[in-house]
Amino acid sequence: MGLTNSDLQWLSQENLPDLPSEEFSLSDLEEKAIANRIDLAMKQQEIKGFEQSLTMARLGMIPSVEGGFNWEKESNGKKLKGPAFEAEVPVFDRKQADRLRAQSQIEAGKKQLEALEAQIRLEVRLAYQRLTSDRAMTETYREAIPIRQEILKQTLYHYNYMLKGVYDLLPAKQEEINTQRDYITASRDYWIARSQLEHAVGISLPIKKSEVKMKAVEESVESIMDHEYHQGGVK
Repeated sequence: MGLTNSDLQWLSQENLPDLPSEEFSLSDLEEKAIANRIDLAMKQQEIKGFEQSLTMARLGMIPSVEGGFNWEKESNGKKLKGPAFEAEVPVFDRKQADRLRAQSQIEAGKKQLEALEAQIRLEVRLAYQRLTSDRAMTETYREAIPIRQEILKQTLYHYNYMLKGVYDLLPAKQEEINTQRDYITASRDYWIARSQLEHAVGISLPIKKSEVKMKAVEESVESIMDHEYHQGGVK
């Protein structure tokens, strides 16, 4: 890519980001989408253009008007003078075709606008439902991690006193690693769902930091990598 070693600088985050603490209102999100979606604004502007075309077609019934000043001399010698106006009066072409076309475009545009609004609201609802589901799944795995760690701790305690064997210890460790991996996957799905919701709404949504500290998963990635290293080696 034309970069030297000095140009490369890798940035990584030690821990997974906490889930935001805000709760969104579905009705509020739908209204934000109606107010901010670019495709909806373009359709509205298109209808305004059709309405302007209809206005021009109606005004086109009198194509041109000319004014000036004129004077004439009557047979009795008197002079008549004053303003004069001339206008074209179309006999056959009254711009009816243009008006009918503009009216049909306006009616079709309004129906398309209603359909687009309904589609946008549906997109927001589906994205909101997915976000809510993925958040609940993420919180479930997050709460399960300390439980799995406590089970592993107790199993290791009994193992050290030879009350349990290695076949008890290994499954406990595996369950802890699986829970951490599931949490990472659920967290990833949550942020993807949030991005899709922002796309459906048409704006970026504010992020409020959660007060929940996730100390139980601070070393989740490291544990998984260490486990896979001992299982199959580094590839």
